[in-house]
Amino acid sequence: MTAGPPAGDAPARDCLVLYTNYFPYHRGEEYLEAELPFLLERFRRVVLVPVMYETGMTRSRAVPSRVDVVAVDMPSGRPARAGHVARHAATAARTGLLAGAARPTSPRAFLYDLYFTTRGLEFWRRSHRAVLEAVGDATDVVVYSYWLYVTAFEAVLLRRALGERVALAVSRAHRYDVVKEVNAVGFLPQRRLLLEGLDRVHPVSDQGRDSLVDDVPDLADRVTVRRLGVAPPLGRGPRTLRPRLEVVSCSSLKPVKQVPLLLDALALLHGRGVPVRWTHFGGDGAALDRLREAAGRALPADAVALRGHLANAEVLEHYASAPVSVFVNVSTSEGVPVSVMEAMAHGVPAVATAAGGTGQLVTDGRDGRLLPVDADAVAVADALEDVWRLTPAAYGRLVEQAHTTWATGWATTAVYPEFAAALAGVNGS
Repeated sequence: MTAGPPAGDAPARDCLVLYTNYFPYHRGEEYLEAELPFLLERFRRVVLVPVMYETGMTRSRAVPSRVDVVAVDMPSGRPARAGHVARHAATAARTGLLAGAARPTSPRAFLYDLYFTTRGLEFWRRSHRAVLEAVGDATDVVVYSYWLYVTAFEAVLLRRALGERVALAVSRAHRYDVVKEVNAVGFLPQRRLLLEGLDRVHPVSDQGRDSLVDDVPDLADRVTVRRLGVAPPLGRGPRTLRPRLEVVSCSSLKPVKQVPLLLDALALLHGRGVPVRWTHFGGDGAALDRLREAAGRALPADAVALRGHLANAEVLEHYASAPVSVFVNVSTSEGVPVSVMEAMAHGVPAVATAAGGTGQLVTDGRDGRLLPVDADAVAVADALEDVWRLTPAAYGRLVEQAHTTWATGWATTAVYPEFAAALAGVNGS
């Protein structure tokens, strides 16, 4: 790929290496599509390195010009994990990569550190030649990890390999990668190694920042919150509560998302005589089949549309053109939910649990309803009925404030230009 100047006259660094989980393959990380153009305004070229790519995965997102993708097969599964440990455990110990790992008095945590480190070393073994070739002779490199997990480990190793050619190494942190309480082991690996090896870490929420600072308090000055953002709406479809309450949700069907709880709440609403229609985006396979069966028992057929997994653009088109009254997210664990941001950008009020950083986004009574994380189906149904009973004028204010909340704090234009400038070291950012 031919390197070229960034758009306009903005100053630029030469090369940004961005480690992702899957992007631009498979699913997830859709919000990077909105961030990439801003990064390209500050960097002449971007190298994307997905650390969970496996041969045969479909490239599901287009990437702009001046973006190279280094996709190296990384098998998953139990045999592969065992192989990582067998191949790299001695190297991890000999090179000091386990020096800051959990003390042996916590064997599960130590084993987690060992697996994490050897998994990272295996990806480095498979990928580093291709990554270094993509970087080429650039002497002005910024390394950016999208998660404070394996991607960040790779960023640390790349920084060590490139030495003074790296001007800055940073990582974002979201939820599973920064809040240890949501991890099944109650522990996250190699916190100190990652923070010592990076210049800055940017959780997307205050909760993430607090959790990370609690883990490594002496490195607190490296930790600052940087928000995510979503693109301007494609349009704003009808926002009305009549003739029925049009409820939309968008998430996977993992247990943490509590979609069956939302179905129970909607069944309660229906039983109260509230006319409701539910559209859900997300999920597939057996989980979606089970949800369809449950929804068929709980609600009339014309009151449910389970759309399954769709491209993000199709979800946004629904917000832009279809009647939507309210967006619902009842998850027990979040960073700051991009799905809620996207709905609010289109002027859709939200009913959401206060998981993670959701309370930074939704203010109860101003742009939606904010519920306790442990809210039950009755509480969710009550909140939705409260919205349905609003006067047209009161509902209109809720709609406009939802859009304003997005525009002033969560729009791509409000957050990404400054972040890209900070990565490039422009104006002392």
